Amino acid sequence: MADLPTAIPADAQALKPSSDPQPLAALQAEVAELRCQLQAQHDLQKSLNDSEQRFRALISSLQVGVVVQGNKAEILLCNAVSLELLGLSEAEYLGRSSFDPRWQIQDEHGAPFAAERRPVARVLSTGREVRDVVMSVYRPRSSDWVWLLVNAVPQLDAQGGVKQVVSTFTDITALRHAEERTRQLADDLLSMSTPCIPIADGVVILPLIGRFDQVRGQHALATLLHYVTQHRVRAVLLDLTGLLTADTWVTQMIGQIVSAVGLLGAMLFLSGIRGKLAKELVQTGQSLSSVPTFATLQQGVHALLAGPPR
Repeated sequence: MADLPTAIPADAQALKPSSDPQPLAALQAEVAELRCQLQAQHDLQKSLNDSEQRFRALISSLQVGVVVQGNKAEILLCNAVSLELLGLSEAEYLGRSSFDPRWQIQDEHGAPFAAERRPVARVLSTGREVRDVVMSVYRPRSSDWVWLLVNAVPQLDAQGGVKQVVSTFTDITALRHAEERTRQLADDLLSMSTPCIPIADGVVILPLIGRFDQVRGQHALATLLHYVTQHRVRAVLLDLTGLLTADTWVTQMIGQIVSAVGLLGAMLFLSGIRGKLAKELVQTGQSLSSVPTFATLQQGVHALLAGPPR
């Protein structure tokens, strides 16, 4: 039997485990570093998840509508109040854009609200918050309009671009209806405070009662001119007995009424001028010398009923 070789090949020597501990220690350090990085990523993800859950819980607890939209105006997140106010389900709402043609939105004046003028679109184009925008949104399910007060605030990325837009909106429908009723009541009060009272064919009395400002004055003038035109009035008795204000504006208003009635072909008479008002009329240069004047309303009515000009 041939003797076995005693020399160890070079490649076999290369496979022999090294007794140097440095490579092993370096490997263990690298593994430990990777574990730290993985743990940090895990902690960060958990923190983000917790933060998102807290944010969702926060907006869910708010008593106003809250919507989070992406940089394409697409709806990413909303709370239950927003769904209730708009009359939509979450499935119908999420993913819809502010530019979706299905929206029917009006501005505070009741005119169509162009998509590019709405709060979220303005935030996306300018990067600045938009506050206190009044608008109404049509709700198909209930076939009505809801009035909203809207605020929109941008969330910026590291480069300063708009990453998301957070919008809040409050239901002000009841307030708008109350304001409308108040305006209607004010119009009714104006109409009652400046009534044209016919006392004979072609003869009407306009009593000015209380305090007059520019709004009431213009309304009185418009009411009288409309009545004179519509009813072919020949004579107007402007009674100033109940007038409580005697300032420059009031004297100018009286002068305007005298001139306007004359231009319409009717004659104007005055009654109930008091001393303070007479003084103010003289001081402001209102020429009423050609206007027949009576001391009291009773005298004026008696004279016109006895024989109004024709």
